[in-house]
Amino acid sequence: FESGAIHPVELMVMMPWGGAVDFKRQIERYREWSAIAILLRDRAEGRIHVPRVGPPSWEYALTGADQRHVREGLRRSAELYAACGASEVRSTSQLPVSWRPASGEKLDSFMHRLDRMGYGANESTYASWHPQGSARMGIDERASVVDENNAVHSTPGLYVMDGSCFPTASGVNPMVTIEALAHRAASRLALALK
Repeated sequence: FESGAIHPVELMVMMPWGGAVDFKRQIERYREWSAIAILLRDRAEGRIHVPRVGPPSWEYALTGADQRHVREGLRRSAELYAACGASEVRSTSQLPVSWRPASGEKLDSFMHRLDRMGYGANESTYASWHPQGSARMGIDERASVVDENNAVHSTPGLYVMDGSCFPTASGVNPMVTIEALAHRAASRLALALK
């Protein structure tokens, strides 16, 4: 779990759409909202297609196991907020699903309503601030994009030095690891250019 300040635009993007009146009401209550991010160590793999002409596209869908982990994260987040005295807990499902712990509704009832909404594509909103693995590092050119020095296979002079080089999702905030990876790669490149 990760929590921190959330910019109003992030809240607007992640907020479920319950209509204009609901949207306005939630934005007016911006100062009262808190967000918990569930850092999912997803096992799903996707594909990025970059055609010679036209925009790139991608394919990605969470596995059933990933969706069960998301559900468990939502349940634990709701428990955490209830323990902290939250008056309302709201999901990032496409339509609003709210729980008011003091109402007497059991957490299982809230989770059942979330289950009916679903956790797949166009059912729940997902975001990533640190995408990982789209240019994974490795020595096998068929299974990776960059080598152990962050050089793109078969493209001399092109390097990738960010979280996309991770071989898999880390499951934790990767900021320090990304910094270390970039520092290591930049240091090796600087030595090679001398």
